[in-house]
Amino acid sequence: MRRDAASPSDVTEAVVEHILYRETHWNQWKNQSCPSFIREPEKSVLVPRKRRTNPLQDRSGRKLYRFGNSDLDELWSACPDNLESCRDKRCVLQPPDRLTLS
Repeated sequence: MRRDAASPSDVTEAVVEHILYRETHWNQWKNQSCPSFIREPEKSVLVPRKRRTNPLQDRSGRKLYRFGNSDLDELWSACPDNLESCRDKRCVLQPPDRLTLS
C-alpha cells in the first residue's frame, strides 16, 4: 500500500495490518494441528485453615462473659448460671437494712 496516497485520517493501513496479523496467527495455529484453547485448570495446593477459637469460651469450654469492665466480668463469672446462684444458700439477695438506710 502506498503511504502517500492515504490521508492521515484513513484507518485502512491499520485495518490491513490487523487482518494480516490475524491471518499469520491463524496459519501458525493450523500448522500446530489446531491445539485447544481451553487449558486444564492447575490444581492448587489447599492449605488447611486454622480453626478460629471462640472468643467467648476458654480452653476448657466454659463460657466467658465480657461486659467491657473487668469488675463486671469478675462478678458475672463468679456464678454465670443465674438460677443456680439464686438457689445457693450462701447468696445474699438483699443487703442488710442498715446499709440501705444510711
